[in-house]
Amino acid sequence: METLFCEDNPTYIPLKTSARHLAANQFATAVLLPLLSFTAKVYDTGLDIIELSSQYSKELFAVLLRMEKCCMGSCLCMQLLYEPNAEK
Repeated sequence: METLFCEDNPTYIPLKTSARHLAANQFATAVLLPLLSFTAKVYDTGLDIIELSSQYSKELFAVLLRMEKCCMGSCLCMQLLYEPNAEK
């Protein structure tokens, strides 16, 4: 879509490649993981990223990216703590 913006508005400055990929990922997660239902699931699962990834059939990165937008406001950094199962 950004290519079309460049064609229609010569003053538009295109995003750098990494910013374009991030913007595309954020757009996709917003469409695939709706705000209200996804936010409710986040809290229902106790912020279990692995469970959410499984429920929505999405990669962990996509789930984390959407969690940041839905649950953390303008927070720019999220940390993931993973504790391996001691029973294995």
